[in-house]
Amino acid sequence: MVFGAWFIVLTINIALPISPLWVFVPLALMLFPLAMYAASVKSSVFADPLLTKRRAELIHKITGARTVVFGHTHVPVKERIGPVLYLNGGSWSPAFREPECETRIGTQTFVWLRPHGGGTREAGLYEWPPGGNEALRLDPAQPPRVTAPRQAVAPPA
Repeated sequence: MVFGAWFIVLTINIALPISPLWVFVPLALMLFPLAMYAASVKSSVFADPLLTKRRAELIHKITGARTVVFGHTHVPVKERIGPVLYLNGGSWSPAFREPECETRIGTQTFVWLRPHGGGTREAGLYEWPPGGNEALRLDPAQPPRVTAPRQAVAPPA
């Protein structure tokens, strides 16, 4: 919009010398159509789930995968969809309510795939609570299959 307004003012300035401040007139005229367009745009990014049953079946059929990890929805998820276990790590980055970064929103969540005996892996959804020194499992209904005692976990680098 700024480029277009500047281009209009420069074009007029060829025939009739005018002040560069006239650039605000076309900008003001373009503001209403821009506001109408912005009001009509509805995001559908999170309207549909990332992994549908059909997509899960295709992923399993093509790759043989039993576990699928997606991200960037900022909502931690662990659920079985069709033949695969779907995990979404949520958000590892801390979020704050204000620019001064004083009031935290939520916790840092992540997916942890750990080796399990016999060449298999155990997938879990974990969180790193504010000020915590140990990762906590978010899906306690399915306890870890690791028999070793829990140890403090350092955050990934």
